[in-house]
Amino acid sequence: KATVSVLYWGKGRGVQMSGYEQIADDEENANRIEEQVMEIENDDEGEGAGKRTSVSKKGPVAGLFFAHFLGTFGDRMWQFAIPYLFSKLWKESMEPIAVFCLLLYASTFGGMFYLGQWMDRNDRIKVIRTTIVLEAWAVLSSVLFFWLLLEVGAHDIDGKNQDIEFNWQTCLSYAGLLTTAVLAEVMARGGTIAMEKDWVVVIAEGDTMYQAHLNSWMRRIDLICKLGGPFIFVLLDTILCKQLGGEENHVQFKYGVGVVAAWNVLSVPLELRAVQAIYDSYPKLEEKKQKKEEVAGSINPFTVIYCGAKEYWNHPVRWASVAYCQLWFTVLDNGSLMTAYLVWANVNDFVNVASRGVGALFGIVGTFAFPYILAKSPSLERAGTYSISAFLVIIGVVGVSVGTCSVLTSAYIMVGGVVISRAPLWSFDLAIQQIMQERVEEESRGVVNGVHGALCQLEMMCVYIVALIFAHSYDQYYILALISIASVGLATFLFLYWEKRVI
Repeated sequence: KATVSVLYWGKGRGVQMSGYEQIADDEENANRIEEQVMEIENDDEGEGAGKRTSVSKKGPVAGLFFAHFLGTFGDRMWQFAIPYLFSKLWKESMEPIAVFCLLLYASTFGGMFYLGQWMDRNDRIKVIRTTIVLEAWAVLSSVLFFWLLLEVGAHDIDGKNQDIEFNWQTCLSYAGLLTTAVLAEVMARGGTIAMEKDWVVVIAEGDTMYQAHLNSWMRRIDLICKLGGPFIFVLLDTILCKQLGGEENHVQFKYGVGVVAAWNVLSVPLELRAVQAIYDSYPKLEEKKQKKEEVAGSINPFTVIYCGAKEYWNHPVRWASVAYCQLWFTVLDNGSLMTAYLVWANVNDFVNVASRGVGALFGIVGTFAFPYILAKSPSLERAGTYSISAFLVIIGVVGVSVGTCSVLTSAYIMVGGVVISRAPLWSFDLAIQQIMQERVEEESRGVVNGVHGALCQLEMMCVYIVALIFAHSYDQYYILALISIASVGLATFLFLYWEKRVI
């Protein structure tokens, strides 16, 4: 037996600490005690508690990144594929895709409340396994319903691409596709919340700079997948088109979504193996969360939504969360509405398409900048203030151009401003993510982050509603742009208000 006796004098504290005087049964315990003492010394020598001077890898975090990549890449391909193919199937009308997206966002909004409750009442490994398996099953099912939609809705003999007519068969297929798509979306978001908002916190063990390091790499992977997933799908779709005669056809679409389903299904064993390795490597992940009794097991949607909203609103991070969610109320995001407007404004097609990729690259720059900003800032909250303020300034330039320049000139300024603004935007995203990680108690992470995600969905729904009300033609797009800039200003004000209250 090894005897370890440690008498530690707190540096700069003037008090004696003797809580580490222990007897270890073996060498492993002795080493563990020495590591604990080293952690205390690091805390004292660093800039402050929970903020250390260096970042080093702890354990198999490569497995964390690998699992995140597998899941996120499949998510991004699937999330892009369905709207993309809908635009091919219904060339004469935007109603099918508009209705699909609106119902998807609305259903996901309600599902996030149930998801948060369920996550807080179950073990970490059970949550992540369930989200991985159910998401893969839902994606596979949605692909099958998409195939069925093609079979019952395509009336052309040669399989050439034509608008699909709605009848009772196509309506049932459409409803099945929507239902499974909602389940896939909710499970994807649940896996993201579990991994990014909970597992990363436990793995970082209170080290703020190391946690920022992990968050930055997770976000870089997400941005790479956001760029790579759609690119690979479009490339595959183009190759299939050439191989099948050079014209778009329904067989090509079946093969395209089939590849998406194959990726999501075949990656499941690898994801499960990776998360199990992480779970086994960090014993703290095995510690069960406190079970919530207030709404445990409730299936009443009004009860679930009310209790979830109440817990969220009573939490100190609510204004920071609301500020972030407000940023989702925008058309200045390289999304579908902005892309359509740029086409109408006669912006060069190459510029229009390339802006998405370059914007993702600027976002990656923001993920590299955030750890540096955090290290130079007096607090995590102040790092967030710097980021969102820079974002407001850049977007403000776009607002000035809308009111003072010609349509084409302001459109190009809009492209440049939106692309450059991705850097401070994703830096602020990382600040909010770490705030939600550190400031939300373990037993409430599911509910609070679930409502947080639901509010983001609500803001996205509001964008489409406002577009229908105020922008009946493309020459009224400037109204949506100015409303979006006002939304960013409101978000900045709310975050500054929250920062003043907590500091």
